[in-house]
Amino acid sequence: MSNLFAPQYVQGVYIPSALLLVGTAIIKKEWLPFAAILAAALGGWKVYSNGTRLILWYLCHPSDCSSSPQGTQAHRVSGV
Repeated sequence: MSNLFAPQYVQGVYIPSALLLVGTAIIKKEWLPFAAILAAALGGWKVYSNGTRLILWYLCHPSDCSSSPQGTQAHRVSGV
């Protein structure tokens, strides 16, 4: 896992979560626990989906390849 104070986390998780909590506190303080749960869930999803994933793609056109996975290659990409 990358640095939790990286710019993509500050701009994509912390600032939107803070805005959600401040806006909820201004409008209706009774909803603040629900907003905190929502911010934690959305922030966790954003951090989790920002990791490295394994993807597969075909090196040849599917109609030209046999059904064996010889034409596939794995590649790791990191989400931004």
